Amino acid sequence: MGSTSRTGNSWVVASSEETPGGKVTVVNLLERHPLDWQFVPCPYTELDCDGPAALPECMAAVRTPDLLIIATDQPALLIHPQVVRINNELLPRTTQILLLCDDRLATDYLAGHRLLTNVDIAPLQAPADALGKKVAQILRSCDTNRRMDESDGRIEVVDAVIERLINSRQRAGREISRIRRVLDYLDQGVFLFDRESEAQVYANRRARQLVDGVGQIDSLQLSDLLEVNERGEFEKELQSLTAGRVDSLLHDSVFSVGSDGRLRALVTLHAIEDQHNGLILAVVNESGALYAGGDPHHYDPLTGLPDRRRFIDLIAHSIVAASGTGASFGLVLIDLDRFKDINDSFGHFVGDRLLAQVATAIKEKFGRSAKIGRLGGDEFALVVGSVNSIQAVEQIAGDVVTEISRQVKVDGYRIGLAASAGAALYPQHGNSAELLLRHAEIAMYVAKRERAGVVGYKPNYKNNKAELFTLENDLRQAIETDQLSLCYQPKVLFRNASVVGVEALARWHHPRRGYVPPDQFIVLAERSGLITGLTRSVIRKAIAQAAQWHLQGRTMQVAVNLSARNLQESELPHFVGDLLAQTGVPGNRLKFEVTESDLIDDPQQAIKIMEQLRQHGIEFSVDDFGTGYSSLAYLKKLQVDELKIDRGFVTQIDQNGDDLIIVHSTITMAHQLGIKVVAEGIENRAVWDLLSVLECDVGQGYFISRPLPAAELGKLIDKGFQQFQCPGRYPD
Repeated sequence: MGSTSRTGNSWVVASSEETPGGKVTVVNLLERHPLDWQFVPCPYTELDCDGPAALPECMAAVRTPDLLIIATDQPALLIHPQVVRINNELLPRTTQILLLCDDRLATDYLAGHRLLTNVDIAPLQAPADALGKKVAQILRSCDTNRRMDESDGRIEVVDAVIERLINSRQRAGREISRIRRVLDYLDQGVFLFDRESEAQVYANRRARQLVDGVGQIDSLQLSDLLEVNERGEFEKELQSLTAGRVDSLLHDSVFSVGSDGRLRALVTLHAIEDQHNGLILAVVNESGALYAGGDPHHYDPLTGLPDRRRFIDLIAHSIVAASGTGASFGLVLIDLDRFKDINDSFGHFVGDRLLAQVATAIKEKFGRSAKIGRLGGDEFALVVGSVNSIQAVEQIAGDVVTEISRQVKVDGYRIGLAASAGAALYPQHGNSAELLLRHAEIAMYVAKRERAGVVGYKPNYKNNKAELFTLENDLRQAIETDQLSLCYQPKVLFRNASVVGVEALARWHHPRRGYVPPDQFIVLAERSGLITGLTRSVIRKAIAQAAQWHLQGRTMQVAVNLSARNLQESELPHFVGDLLAQTGVPGNRLKFEVTESDLIDDPQQAIKIMEQLRQHGIEFSVDDFGTGYSSLAYLKKLQVDELKIDRGFVTQIDQNGDDLIIVHSTITMAHQLGIKVVAEGIENRAVWDLLSVLECDVGQGYFISRPLPAAELGKLIDKGFQQFQCPGRYPD
């Protein structure tokens, strides 16, 4: 009888010798099973009334076996007393007995003797696989029983824990009931939605009132609550929320109130983790405004963006969210440059199409990281999170400006765009939506005035907006009362250093402020619509001065800058023609300078106006050539007489090989087309000499002279610029 093997936590005692009659040993049967059985020798023994003599020895080795296997070729009834004695006296209570005997006898035994619940029986001739499975089944049962016995000593502890859990659950139930009552007192609607199914799982009293107009509360889905325009984008937003990349989401919603009223609200979404799929908490922040009919959504119909009122709500909500966590966020205000000129030139339809394109570009690039709105006209705004400095906000603003500042095609027109941006940071630059917006707007005005592209707000800017309005009124008065004056910067032939023309530049000496830089008041005039009156004032003065020089026998050509808006003035040719006729100045003494974008914005109208002006003998020059998108062939088609290479390519051609190649190529191709070339921005002898070698026609810049009053210009003409010593510094 017996050998031992350990499988998991189970020991097996079995015979390792042949059974009577020469049958295989039990160990051999078990070893044929795929399980890894290991046995120690235990001699076969006869069972008598005293029990097997070898069993106590095996028991001493194993101590507490899990299974005793008894193999016999005798009837089960004959060995039953020994089995009972072994079970009662020699085995622990938890040890199981497997009796292997004849099939028929085993059936009889099982039918009449089930007093021992821990005894199982199997045929002695059972195949090894069947026997192995039987042993494994019993051992699994032994393991379960043993674990239960081991836990007996902890039953009281478990009972105590269960009791505490029950009490805790009861307390939690009471707490949940209390929380529900508190939530029902709130004026805000509170919903909980299952993250996976988006089904509503809780709604407080106010929430249930709000969804009366949406549908049945029990079947409410998250998308029913919100205004979701694009399902795919909304899913991406939810993924960002549940992944922790954003703290919350803001969405608009409109609820029906009463028979015909509608309530506008902003819904904040938060992710809540639980042991299952997670929850979405939706809190409804009502604006308190009821709308009877009409459009309650406060979306801009052209761009689909929140309008000014709704965007201010977005800022206010961001302030509430940030104030609770000590976080910062940025505000960016964007304004398109010269949009009024575009609108006036092409009409409002093209202007609207352009605004829609700009909105689309901003949404595609920044829609996932910022809240975007159109404040009105050509102004856009963004609320950007995860920023801790004004420099970071300025960087984002710069990215927006870069995205906008490109050439677009609208209804066949190629229109060059540019933009200016102001940046502000919460809470450093304001603790209210209105204050933040005002400070960002002031910074934007500074950016326009200084042509800086992007400017972050500074405290000393706080009075700038009021100053700009005052300055605009003063400029209007200055134009109406003829307070502006002109200075003239000479243009000199390279071949003989003679002055062949001048560029007329407006100057403003304010009675209180003193000298106002042209980059300030010119931009202000363009933005405020005063540029038309300003340009006419300059043309009038320039022609009057040309008349004086004509009487003095000086054959100089005076150049005046025109804006895109001027090229849309149908009355401009008549205005100029009348002045030429009144003063007796030949038309070829006047030249108009326009930028590339001015010509390309509306070429049909530009060509029409230019042809009418050219009938008076007036010539045209393209200013800042190289900064736009036009080609020399296109300019030839427009019958342009002259182009001025932008100073950005000229100033350092003696040091920058790329600039040198660009300037040389431009001069060569322009000459092949019969177009004269002017290089502006000449500031030293080296650049002058190099341009002379490149056979540039005309030069202009501080190396020759700064802009001068007419009286001083006469002295330069008489002496030649190389001998002329400027008696004083004149305003640039």
